[in-house]
Amino acid sequence: IDSNGFERLIASFLESIGVKDIHIRHAASDKGADIVGTFNILNKFKFVLAVQAKQYRPDPPVDKGAIDQLINGMQAESANLGWVVTSGKYSEDAKRYADDMRANGYTLELI
Repeated sequence: IDSNGFERLIASFLESIGVKDIHIRHAASDKGADIVGTFNILNKFKFVLAVQAKQYRPDPPVDKGAIDQLINGMQAESANLGWVVTSGKYSEDAKRYADDMRANGYTLELI
């Protein structure tokens, strides 16, 4: 599966869990969010989700730069939720950095 296929796979999963208005952004215009969608809970609570997709092998691991890209994407898309999704693994530095960003008010997950 290539990187575009990986993004389509993630978008398909998001659709299966109820995310609406899913858009896969082209690399030239993604501003850090490869995929953007909306959770609409009971038509009362709307959450915009920004996803940074990283199709990686286990080595090298995804580093904290992916989290910076996600944060840029969250800001550009006015997203209140963020996910970095990888087929590989995360470096310990990336995990610590994600914890720091959560402590600074960002709602993000490494998947």
